[in-house]
Amino acid sequence: MILEVEKGHDTWTEHMFFDLYEMKTLFWACTVQLTLSIQYPFELVIILQNGAIPLLEHLYVTIEQEQYISKPYSKKPEPDIQLCERDIRQMANATRLQTLVLRHLALSHLIILLNSLNMPLLKKLTLVDIFDETLENLDEFRRAVGYNHLPVLKHLYFLIRFPGNLNEILHTSLITYGNIWPFNNLTKSMN
Repeated sequence: MILEVEKGHDTWTEHMFFDLYEMKTLFWACTVQLTLSIQYPFELVIILQNGAIPLLEHLYVTIEQEQYISKPYSKKPEPDIQLCERDIRQMANATRLQTLVLRHLALSHLIILLNSLNMPLLKKLTLVDIFDETLENLDEFRRAVGYNHLPVLKHLYFLIRFPGNLNEILHTSLITYGNIWPFNNLTKSMN
């Protein structure tokens, strides 16, 4: 099934947040695998609403408008809706997910999502073009993908981008960990 939305984001208004509550409930009862492109990270919560896609096991998402520094691709104002761990825990259900692929997301938003979603069956996590302007979130990222939070995770693939001026500091911090990332259940080779 291909679901195409035309001009869906040309109509952002200052009341967009309230318009989200008026959206019809999403319900795709037989969907097991879903690949989609969304405009903003908060739209993931709509996809993962409790009961919206009850059999979803494999989710592949590209975020189109995510940027660390606000430089919108279009001239239209971006909605000011922030990810909130408490709200995500109440609204979203990812308990059946076994595979999650996220592309183009700020590391801080990724950490909020990972800490908020209960994914006890997640076996494979792929993170592409995750970006951050600092190295302050690395330990929190390590905890978010560690055994205590994702107990059955077997495969973790990630590409995190940092500014070039942090390369030496990053290299030093990796040496501190003995050239492996200190994940309790995973190792990463440094090639």
